[in-house]
Amino acid sequence: MPAAHASAAPSPPRRPRPDPRPPAAPAGRTAQAPGGTPATARQGAPAAADASGDDERCFEIRRIELEGAGHLGESARRQLLAPYQGRCLGVGQLNALLKAVTDHYLDRGYVTTRAYLPQQDLASGTLRIIVVEGRLEGLDSSALASPRELAMSFPGRTGELLDLRELEQLVDQLSRLPSRQAQLELVPGSEVGGSQVRLKGERDKPWRVSATRNNDGDVSTGEQQMGLGLDWDSPLGLADQLNLRANRDAVTDRWRHSDSQSLFYSLPWGWWTFTYGYSQSDYRTRNEASGFPSSSMATAAATSSAPNACCTATV
Repeated sequence: MPAAHASAAPSPPRRPRPDPRPPAAPAGRTAQAPGGTPATARQGAPAAADASGDDERCFEIRRIELEGAGHLGESARRQLLAPYQGRCLGVGQLNALLKAVTDHYLDRGYVTTRAYLPQQDLASGTLRIIVVEGRLEGLDSSALASPRELAMSFPGRTGELLDLRELEQLVDQLSRLPSRQAQLELVPGSEVGGSQVRLKGERDKPWRVSATRNNDGDVSTGEQQMGLGLDWDSPLGLADQLNLRANRDAVTDRWRHSDSQSLFYSLPWGWWTFTYGYSQSDYRTRNEASGFPSSSMATAAATSSAPNACCTATV
C-alpha cells in the first residue's frame, strides 16, 4: 500500500495591526473637554489619574462665578472659592468644588439646595457655577394641624429657603402633644428647586382622663391616696396643652389629711415654648410635742420660656 503523505502550504506573512490609539497631540495643541468644551491641557498639573493610568486633563481657571447663591455671604464665598481659583482644575477638582458649595448649604439645614455646572467654554478661564437654592413652596398640614396651630408651631414661612431645622422644630412642637405624632415627607414642587412638605401621622382624641388609687402617701398625712387628672391637647386651637391634677387622701381622720391641686399650661411660638405652672397643697398631721393636730398650706407658681431642642425627622 503506498504511504500517505501530508503537506501544508506556507502561511502568508501577517500584516502588522494598526495601533487603535490616536497619535499624541503636539505640545500646545487644544484639548477637547467632554461636551466639546475647549481648554488648553497643561503637563505636570496636579490632577488625579484615572483607572487606565492616563493623566486627567485640567483647565486653567482664573475666575469663578457663583450664580443664584443669594444666601451665601461674601466671606463664605471667598472661603469656598479661594482654594480653586488660579489653578488648573480637573474633573475631580471641579466635583470637589461643587460638593464644597453644596455641603456649605447642607450643614446649615438647606437640604434641597444644590450646585451644578452649566454648559460653558472654559477656554476663557472663567468657571460658572449655578446654585439652585431650594425653597419651600407649600406646607400641607391638614391631616394633623389647623392653620392657627401651624402658625404657632412653625418658625419658617413658605417661599423662603427650605430649612430642615425649621421643619424639625415644627415636628417637635406638634409631637409634644400626645395626640399629634407627626412625620415629614418632602415631595417635588412645581418650580425648579421647589419642594412641598406634607405632615403625616394619625390624629388621636385631644383629651385624656385618668383616675388613680395608691398607697404612696406618707403615713403621717395619709398613706392611702386617690387622684384625678385631665390632659387636653390644643384647648385654644393654638397647639397649646393643659394639664390638671387633683389628689387627696382616701381615708381622712382628725389626725391625718392631705390634698393637692396643680395646673400646667404650655404654649408654642416658633422656636420658643412658654409654660406656666401652679400648685397648692394642704396637709394635716399630729404634732408629736403637743399631741394636737397641726396643719400647713403651701402654694407655688412658676413661668418659663425656652427654645426647644430640635428633634429628628425622616425625610
